Amino acid sequence: MSRFSLFFEALDNEMAIDANVVERMEGREAKYVPIRPLKSIKWFKHNVAGRPTYFIFCFLFSLAYVPFVIVRALKYFKRRKGRFTRFSRLTLLLNANGKAVTTFSKVYESSSYVSFNLLKGEDVNSRLTVRTSDFLAVSDVFSVIYDCLAIIPKFFFSKYNFLDVAQLYISVDWFASYRALQNFLLENDVDEVFFSNHYDRWAVLFDGVFSQQTINLMQHGVLPVKGFIPHKLRNVDRVFLLSEAELGKLETFILNVEFLEFLIINDVLNTYDPKISNPTILIIGQPQSADRERALIKLLKNDVPEIYRFLKPHPVYGCSIYKEVLDLVELIDHKCFPKVDVAICYESTLGLEYERSGIPVIWWENRSPEELAEVIKKI
Repeated sequence: MSRFSLFFEALDNEMAIDANVVERMEGREAKYVPIRPLKSIKWFKHNVAGRPTYFIFCFLFSLAYVPFVIVRALKYFKRRKGRFTRFSRLTLLLNANGKAVTTFSKVYESSSYVSFNLLKGEDVNSRLTVRTSDFLAVSDVFSVIYDCLAIIPKFFFSKYNFLDVAQLYISVDWFASYRALQNFLLENDVDEVFFSNHYDRWAVLFDGVFSQQTINLMQHGVLPVKGFIPHKLRNVDRVFLLSEAELGKLETFILNVEFLEFLIINDVLNTYDPKISNPTILIIGQPQSADRERALIKLLKNDVPEIYRFLKPHPVYGCSIYKEVLDLVELIDHKCFPKVDVAICYESTLGLEYERSGIPVIWWENRSPEELAEVIKKI
């Protein structure tokens, strides 16, 4: 498959992720900004104004695209080290999100591996780390610029329209990473790779580039129940799951799951006793369910005040989206895990980890705050 075809598959999956999140929001206004930039009209209308404003945004982005590409590519040029580093036969960790390093440390005991840190990914556990710029030659930087410009006519003569143009913000980093990983493969004998991206632009990239190596995918979040990903991963050999219950969901984003090897990550949370005599609950906060969580906290305070309420905000977004209920809960640091009677979770990995540690978890699913409050009262 050509790099352009692979890029469009990555683009399709990114757009599908946006559409799915907005669909699950059920028309509610987003009280937070997604980690990824506001690049989809589906997201934009939940945060700012809507179609006219987004059209202006896309127009300005299209005018700035060429200088954006050149400036961003030149940053890779400045960070280059010149000569490529060579390693012996190796295991490669593709570190492209905040969960990759911690999850990898649970499934791979040896410290003898190379961590390829993409974008802002960091790995303090590995003695051997490289970045995208370490495996780009001068010619590669100019080729990245070419790729990003050559994609424009292909973009507009395919199924995309003008309001999708902001999706191209990923082009420089994606094509730079593609070329750097190809160079890494040419210089090194890679036995197997590990990554914790499920089906986003990085997962599509890794699955395409390392098709001849053993690919290990590590689960880092709750998997989707129904399929919405247009392009499934084709070359995954082994999957590390957080729970056996997640096994049936793999077919939503991986082809030929019947040939996969499955392993369970046997890791138990290091919980502590908060020494609270009253019944206790932990609300595992997530930005996409924060409005429900705020409503639930108020209901519990009024209806069952004897229940002691812990709130563990999402580590990226913090507690600002809970400011109206902060005096009704005890905040928990992201590194602390209280042992409670029950945990409340929307779709966080932490919910699976609490279940694995023997603590009951109530999942939101499609329940309203009122319905969930009634469930909690009966416990």
